[in-house]
Amino acid sequence: MYKSNSRLGIYSNRFCIDEIVQPENEVLVFIHIDALTASASGELTSVYYSIPSMNKQGLVFAFYNSFFNKYDTKYQVYAFKHFEESEAKKLASSLEYLIDNRKGIQLFDSMDASKNRIYKFDDLTFAFYYKGKNAIRVFWK
Repeated sequence: MYKSNSRLGIYSNRFCIDEIVQPENEVLVFIHIDALTASASGELTSVYYSIPSMNKQGLVFAFYNSFFNKYDTKYQVYAFKHFEESEAKKLASSLEYLIDNRKGIQLFDSMDASKNRIYKFDDLTFAFYYKGKNAIRVFWK
Protein backbone atom coordinates (compact mmCIF):
# COMPACT_ATOMS: atom_id res chain seq x y z
CA MET A 1 0.00 0.00 0.00
CA TYR A 2 1.17 3.54 -0.75
CA LYS A 3 2.96 4.98 2.26
CA SER A 4 3.19 8.69 2.79
CA ASN A 5 3.64 11.04 5.69
CA SER A 6 1.23 13.47 4.07
CA ARG A 7 -2.40 13.59 5.05
CA LEU A 8 -3.30 13.67 1.38
CA GLY A 9 -1.60 10.29 0.89
CA ILE A 10 -3.46 8.84 3.86
CA TYR A 11 -6.80 10.28 2.71
CA SER A 12 -6.17 8.98 -0.84
CA ASN A 13 -5.70 5.48 0.54
CA ARG A 14 -8.83 5.84 2.62
CA PHE A 15 -10.82 7.01 -0.40
CA CYS A 16 -9.71 3.96 -2.42
CA ILE A 17 -10.65 1.62 0.42
CA ASP A 18 -13.99 3.19 1.43
CA GLU A 19 -15.34 4.38 -1.92
CA ILE A 20 -13.92 1.90 -4.44
CA VAL A 21 -13.29 -1.37 -2.61
CA GLN A 22 -16.11 -1.00 -0.07
CA PRO A 23 -14.92 -4.09 1.82
CA GLU A 24 -17.44 -6.38 3.45
CA ASN A 25 -17.10 -7.43 7.04
CA GLU A 26 -14.65 -10.30 7.61
CA VAL A 27 -13.60 -10.51 3.94
CA LEU A 28 -9.93 -10.11 3.06
CA VAL A 29 -9.41 -8.06 -0.14
CA PHE A 30 -6.02 -7.43 -1.74
CA ILE A 31 -5.58 -3.94 -3.18
CA HIS A 32 -2.48 -2.50 -4.78
CA ILE A 33 -2.22 1.30 -4.38
CA ASP A 34 0.61 3.21 -5.99
CA ALA A 35 1.12 6.98 -5.98
CA LEU A 36 2.14 8.13 -9.45
CA THR A 37 3.06 11.59 -8.22
CA ALA A 38 3.92 12.32 -4.63
CA SER A 39 1.99 15.18 -3.13
CA ALA A 40 3.86 18.42 -2.69
CA SER A 41 2.65 21.94 -2.43
CA GLY A 42 0.71 22.85 -5.56
CA GLU A 43 1.11 19.44 -7.20
CA LEU A 44 -1.62 17.01 -8.13
CA THR A 45 -1.40 13.62 -6.47
CA SER A 46 -2.35 10.77 -8.79
CA VAL A 47 -3.01 7.32 -7.38
CA TYR A 48 -3.24 4.09 -9.39
CA TYR A 49 -5.13 1.19 -7.85
CA SER A 50 -5.68 -2.44 -8.77
CA ILE A 51 -8.03 -4.91 -7.08
CA PRO A 52 -7.46 -8.31 -8.77
CA SER A 53 -10.27 -10.17 -6.99
CA MET A 54 -12.81 -7.57 -8.15
CA ASN A 55 -11.24 -7.19 -11.61
CA LYS A 56 -11.00 -3.42 -11.00
CA GLN A 57 -8.29 -0.92 -11.67
CA GLY A 58 -8.23 2.79 -12.22
CA LEU A 59 -6.87 6.19 -11.32
CA VAL A 60 -7.69 8.72 -8.62
CA PHE A 61 -6.73 12.40 -8.71
CA ALA A 62 -6.38 13.75 -5.19
CA PHE A 63 -6.91 17.48 -4.77
CA TYR A 64 -6.11 19.58 -1.72
CA ASN A 65 -6.82 23.24 -1.08
CA SER A 66 -7.53 25.72 1.67
CA PHE A 67 -10.81 27.61 1.74
CA PHE A 68 -12.36 30.27 3.94
CA ASN A 69 -15.92 30.03 5.19
CA LYS A 70 -18.29 32.99 5.61
CA TYR A 71 -16.77 33.65 9.07
CA ASP A 72 -13.28 33.95 7.55
CA THR A 73 -12.16 30.71 9.14
CA LYS A 74 -9.62 28.82 7.07
CA TYR A 75 -10.16 25.10 6.56
CA GLN A 76 -8.56 22.41 4.42
CA VAL A 77 -10.49 20.42 1.85
CA TYR A 78 -9.57 17.12 0.25
CA ALA A 79 -11.43 16.01 -2.87
CA PHE A 80 -11.01 12.95 -5.07
CA LYS A 81 -11.80 12.45 -8.75
CA HIS A 82 -12.12 8.74 -9.60
CA PHE A 83 -11.54 7.30 -13.09
CA GLU A 84 -12.36 3.68 -13.78
CA GLU A 85 -9.88 1.93 -16.08
CA SER A 86 -11.58 2.75 -19.41
CA GLU A 87 -12.05 6.42 -18.51
CA ALA A 88 -8.45 6.69 -17.22
CA LYS A 89 -7.14 5.22 -20.49
CA LYS A 90 -9.27 7.63 -22.51
CA LEU A 91 -7.94 10.60 -20.52
CA ALA A 92 -4.32 9.44 -20.83
CA SER A 93 -4.70 8.79 -24.57
CA SER A 94 -6.26 12.17 -25.27
CA LEU A 95 -3.58 14.06 -23.29
CA GLU A 96 -0.83 12.00 -24.91
CA TYR A 97 -2.27 12.72 -28.37
CA LEU A 98 -2.48 16.45 -27.67
CA ILE A 99 1.08 16.64 -26.42
CA ASP A 100 2.66 14.26 -28.97
CA ASN A 101 0.93 15.84 -31.94
CA ARG A 102 1.02 19.34 -30.51
CA LYS A 103 -2.60 19.95 -31.41
CA GLY A 104 -2.69 23.53 -30.22
CA ILE A 105 -0.28 22.71 -27.41
CA GLN A 106 3.19 23.89 -28.14
CA LEU A 107 6.26 23.71 -26.01
CA PHE A 108 6.74 27.10 -24.46
CA ASP A 109 9.83 29.13 -23.81
CA SER A 110 10.43 32.34 -21.89
CA MET A 111 9.06 34.37 -24.84
CA ASP A 112 5.72 32.53 -24.52
CA ALA A 113 5.28 33.05 -20.78
CA SER A 114 1.96 34.84 -21.20
CA LYS A 115 0.46 32.20 -23.50
CA ASN A 116 -1.75 29.43 -22.17
CA ARG A 117 -3.50 26.48 -23.75
CA ILE A 118 -6.68 25.07 -22.27
CA TYR A 119 -8.12 21.57 -22.74
CA LYS A 120 -11.36 20.30 -21.22
CA PHE A 121 -12.03 16.63 -20.47
CA ASP A 122 -15.35 15.85 -18.82
CA ASP A 123 -15.47 18.12 -15.75
CA LEU A 124 -11.69 18.68 -15.64
CA THR A 125 -9.85 21.59 -17.24
CA PHE A 126 -6.15 21.32 -18.06
CA ALA A 127 -4.11 24.51 -18.43
CA PHE A 128 -0.79 24.15 -20.25
CA TYR A 129 1.50 27.07 -19.44
CA TYR A 130 5.08 28.19 -18.88
CA LYS A 131 6.45 29.13 -15.46
CA GLY A 132 10.20 28.72 -15.74
CA LYS A 133 9.42 25.36 -17.34
CA ASN A 134 6.48 23.79 -19.16
CA ALA A 135 3.73 22.93 -16.71
CA ILE A 136 0.17 21.65 -16.54
CA ARG A 137 -2.40 22.68 -13.95
CA VAL A 138 -5.60 20.70 -13.45
CA PHE A 139 -8.82 22.40 -12.34
CA TRP A 140 -11.87 20.58 -11.04
CA LYS A 141 -15.05 21.89 -9.43
